[in-house]
Amino acid sequence: MNKPLVAVYGSLKRGFGNYGVMEMAGGKYLCTTRTKENKFVMDGWAYPYVVYSNAPQKGKVEVEIFEVENIKPLDRLEGHPSFYKRELVEFENGMRAWMYIYQGNIDPNENLKNGDTYIWQES
Repeated sequence: MNKPLVAVYGSLKRGFGNYGVMEMAGGKYLCTTRTKENKFVMDGWAYPYVVYSNAPQKGKVEVEIFEVENIKPLDRLEGHPSFYKRELVEFENGMRAWMYIYQGNIDPNENLKNGDTYIWQES
């Protein structure tokens, strides 16, 4: 049986505050990559989140992909499926992995106007 692959972009990354939860999940770092599609907005200082967006300034998200033994600790931390929903996403390197997408009510266009949104810019 294949172990789940999980893509993280915030506090679950190596060296960040919730990486201990990734260790509890038995996470093994595989690579760093970006989302294949250019359709996301990333925001949040204390609690980073990603949402799908139709805004003209949407972009790709850089992630770390881990193979995990047990996805349940990550689901608990992220409040899956009500706070963040785990969705299968494709990445530039051809991998598909679960990524947590924020489910709250926000207006990505308003965040963009405020200048508080961080997206990967194509070079």
